[in-house]
Amino acid sequence: MANLVKTKSYISVFSLAILSIVILYEKDFYREKKIKNWTLLTWEDFDGIPLPFTSYSAGIQSFVYIEYDSIIKAYKSYAGQNNVGSWVKSSAKHSEDLLRHEQYHFNITEYHSRVLNSKIEGLGKENEKEVTKLLRQTRKDLSKMQKDYDKETDHSRNVDIQRYWEFKIDSLLIGSSIDNNPSVHTDYLAGTRVFFPDTVSEIISGSEKDYVYKMNKFFKYGISFSITNIQQTVQTIYNLDKIQNLLLADSLQIDSLESIEFKRKTGVYSIVIDTFKNNKKIKFWLDNDFESVEAVVTIPHTKNNKGYEKIAYSILNSIEFFDCEEYWKNKFLSVDINKGKINKTEGVEPKNYKKGECFQIQENGKYLFYKPLLLDNGDLGLVYDIVGISDSLIIKNCVFNGNRIMYFPLDSGLQKIRIPKEFYSENDELFIGYFQKMDSTQECIPFINEYLMLN
Repeated sequence: MANLVKTKSYISVFSLAILSIVILYEKDFYREKKIKNWTLLTWEDFDGIPLPFTSYSAGIQSFVYIEYDSIIKAYKSYAGQNNVGSWVKSSAKHSEDLLRHEQYHFNITEYHSRVLNSKIEGLGKENEKEVTKLLRQTRKDLSKMQKDYDKETDHSRNVDIQRYWEFKIDSLLIGSSIDNNPSVHTDYLAGTRVFFPDTVSEIISGSEKDYVYKMNKFFKYGISFSITNIQQTVQTIYNLDKIQNLLLADSLQIDSLESIEFKRKTGVYSIVIDTFKNNKKIKFWLDNDFESVEAVVTIPHTKNNKGYEKIAYSILNSIEFFDCEEYWKNKFLSVDINKGKINKTEGVEPKNYKKGECFQIQENGKYLFYKPLLLDNGDLGLVYDIVGISDSLIIKNCVFNGNRIMYFPLDSGLQKIRIPKEFYSENDELFIGYFQKMDSTQECIPFINEYLMLN
């Protein structure tokens, strides 16, 4: 009898639990449903009841929808998230990582919506059957990708694979087109471009004894990436011995070191471990006469980092080199870029001039140059970047040649100046520089310059 009472008690408790779930889902069924177009989500967009007996902390429901636009008389698709079909346990509402995982589910839906839009563009009501068929196939492809995403990331638990999927989805959404793509980062001085689906986080420029450099840095997906344009004042070849000595001097553990040929450039490829910072650097140097490019991806040095490595090699393999001479020549053709007037110099370090009416030549300017351009009319086009000084300290640009000087206004960013053919001749040595604001101890305006041989 006691066992019968206990069994009845279990049945009653179980029945009450099932009844409670039914009541909850009944309320959920009658709750107002909202379909939210693709955007950034917050936990406030997850109004549904968590699934019973699930070990997962959240779930999202999103689909690709189509609608007919009566103005353009064509179908178009869009990604929508169902607030009632999306849910989160109260214990997980503090997790930004989990919210980001669910966001990328929505981003996958948006990607498939864009793919469908490219297929149904211009199709009207007379193509309804074709559009419906394409929508059905799109939802099938979407479902498969959503399942692959959860399976490979283990619902965000595999952190490195989660980061790789984020990189992959962002890349798909942005596309691979070079034109007007904010994620294709182009350096028109070095003639390089690289794909990274985010904006530049930091720009660092400076100089050492034998070289000048400018570095673009990116931070996202749990990694950092930098690409640096280096111009040597003394030609330096990055061979294995030199690189090995540099790495050992930094107390780095060398995991791999070899010579490479990469897209018609020669250089050195290395993988090093920084045990102090617990990271791995995948790095290469590529030579080009007095110019070189250094690219580095830094990833966590952990047991599970395959996803990070896939991101690293995707970025490095996207680097391209191109000839940008025509780009700059077109820039000089489009406008009369900073064509200054030729003046005779009468104020070079004289002893009888008033303070500020003379200038003093100082050969310590640091610049990144693009090669001199001989323009169609015989003028000389120069493009360069001033390194290591604030624009607020510069009065104006100038070019000095013997007893003649030309002045040019300061541009923001890269400096572009046009030197008339009557100002220079072949094999001339031009002094390119700027006038710097004086301090209280100076009698003459400092002319900070670097010489440029024309040959």
